Amino acid sequence: LFTRMRGGTMERNTITYSAAISAFEKGGQWQQALELFERMRGAWVNRKTSTYGAATSVCEKRSQWQKAPELFEKMLGERVDPDIITYSVSASACENGGQWQRSLSILHFYRREGTPLVADEIMGDAVIRSCASWQRDEWDLSRESFLALYDLG
Repeated sequence: LFTRMRGGTMERNTITYSAAISAFEKGGQWQQALELFERMRGAWVNRKTSTYGAATSVCEKRSQWQKAPELFEKMLGERVDPDIITYSVSASACENGGQWQRSLSILHFYRREGTPLVADEIMGDAVIRSCASWQRDEWDLSRESFLALYDLG
């Protein structure tokens, strides 16, 4: 797929790039996946929510948590609207890296934006695992975050 894209025998668009990024990730080639994501700009292909989701998933699954918040910031900077997957996977990647504060920051951004998306299992799992990481004196903050995320408080 990637070779055909390079050779010009296959159209370069968001769908083909997202598929190639996912294929690289599944093959354990996270560096190539993220490199391809970065090349999209030079190829004049707009990065959309689906491509950001694929790239962020690479970060989550391949223990590259530090790149997930960078991608999230790029997405916002390019005025690409996050979806529930990009919010969830970004938060989960940070939590997997022991960065519960960054995970919480992404979750709070989700709530602050008044996003009409329903929190999914990945996001709920990220919140619960983050809560388990927090110190006892921060329990009120974690409880408040969890309740707010699911409109329970």
